[in-house]
Amino acid sequence: MKFLRENLVYIVLALIAVVLVIITISLQTTILTTQGAPGEEGNGNILTLMRRQLAELLLPATEVPTTVSLPTTLPLPTNTPIMIVLQPTVAPPPTALTASEPTALPPVALEAVTTTTVTTQPASAVLASDSAVQLINKNILITQTQTASKPTPQPTPPLTFTSPPAADLRFGVVNRPQDCSLMTAVVEQILTTHFQLEVKSDLFASPEQLFDGLARRAIDLTFCFVDPLDRPLMRAHLGQIRQIGSQQFVAPDNTYKLQLWANGAVSTELRNQRRCVLDFLEKLDFTTLDLQAPSADAWIQANSFSVEQWLNCPYK
Repeated sequence: MKFLRENLVYIVLALIAVVLVIITISLQTTILTTQGAPGEEGNGNILTLMRRQLAELLLPATEVPTTVSLPTTLPLPTNTPIMIVLQPTVAPPPTALTASEPTALPPVALEAVTTTTVTTQPASAVLASDSAVQLINKNILITQTQTASKPTPQPTPPLTFTSPPAADLRFGVVNRPQDCSLMTAVVEQILTTHFQLEVKSDLFASPEQLFDGLARRAIDLTFCFVDPLDRPLMRAHLGQIRQIGSQQFVAPDNTYKLQLWANGAVSTELRNQRRCVLDFLEKLDFTTLDLQAPSADAWIQANSFSVEQWLNCPYK
């Protein structure tokens, strides 16, 4: 009840609005139902007028009815062609050009002006210049004469150097009482004729230089190691030189022995690449053989049996 008392005004207004909406709807329905044939319009003039006035009151005041008028007749298309006539434009005749005659210029007279310069020199200057010209001509003549008499140098042919053939094996020899030269010559001859090797020998001034060269591989082999005299040299180059075989010669009085020593790298190369050459060198023994012979060829012919045994290689 409290709610009704506080909102009574709003409730009344809402009811009025509902009644107005119902009346409006009923009026619109009546208007739509009463629109009929044209003969029926006269029966309800008053009612119709009232309905229209009531409808105008309910419609917004700003609404203005608009009337759209449609044309009653439309223009029909025609098949008449349109002719466009173009009038040609006549160009004005060209203007004739008249050649004007050249205007002759009046002749101009030129005067030739000749200037003559006369330079006078003293007699001493003229004599000095003549002397200088004569001196120059004389020097030119002398130069030409020297050039003509000088012979043309001929090109010098280039010098050609022929390097000696590289040796396959190099032996070292030294002059000492314990002679090793014949043994070296015999072995070189056998290596050359039987193994087709290029062999050469180098002569040293002392045993120290000989074994120093063997350690540096200035030479490859030597038969001139005297045992026990050269043992200090062997110890000085220990690890760089190596003995091949045991001994190649023993003195009759057993005071010394001649042994074959090689550079360490050469010994390894012979073992890997020239096994028969190493086998031949290891078999050499001149102890029971006579080393007195005029040459290596004579010694080989006199001891051919021993040579054949040395050359019997089991690795062929």
